[in-house]
Amino acid sequence: MAVKQVVRRSHKKGVLNMDHHSAFLNDEHVKDHCDTGEVVNMNLKAGQVALLHNWTIHRSGVNSSKNGLARRAFSVNYMDGRTRIVRKDVMDSNLKVSASTGYAEGSDYFPMVFRHASNDA
Repeated sequence: MAVKQVVRRSHKKGVLNMDHHSAFLNDEHVKDHCDTGEVVNMNLKAGQVALLHNWTIHRSGVNSSKNGLARRAFSVNYMDGRTRIVRKDVMDSNLKVSASTGYAEGSDYFPMVFRHASNDA
């Protein structure tokens, strides 16, 4: 059984670490926002899924299952209609790109994942 922990109502705090491309918390964020009284254990059996708001502070321990299969995560985000696709000229001049994701950090630009025929113009 895997234990996943979430911090109750933490999604209401928004993104806490804008300096990290994945918004991972640093030690100070943990101290300020992870009150042990608000931590909830979610005991998941093999094959079960936890659905969380993208801003929910969460963690899980080391995978100690007998089969050793890796855990998987799938993240879906709805974006504001004003979000723009990253253009190379903008990326080269204005934005810092994360080495691990290739995304523009701290911006309203988003990388083009799938090319659509209308984008070729």
